[in-house]
Amino acid sequence: LEMESANVSKSKTLGLLSNLKVSIGSSNFYVQAQVVLEVLYDMLLGLPFFTLTQASIHHFNNSNAHLVLQDPNTHEVITVPTITRCRKHRTDINIVETTPEEDFQ
Repeated sequence: LEMESANVSKSKTLGLLSNLKVSIGSSNFYVQAQVVLEVLYDMLLGLPFFTLTQASIHHFNNSNAHLVLQDPNTHEVITVPTITRCRKHRTDINIVETTPEEDFQ
């Protein structure tokens, strides 16, 4: 699969990582993730995730924003404050690593 970025660059994916467990707060989500090398982000969530979680963004006058998600199973509402873009990893969002050879399709 070839993916096109917002800057119109194109990258081939290495494959699909099925049912990747992503934990946000106390909620677990299972996503279908395409693996791409040499990108500037750890994970890019798109429309399927935002639809599943009924996501909304609340913007504030001070330029801050909160991403509001709803767990589709428990209906728990999760508010994730946005942060300034940096290379530091967040500690409250966990990606469970799996063996790539077993998960690629």
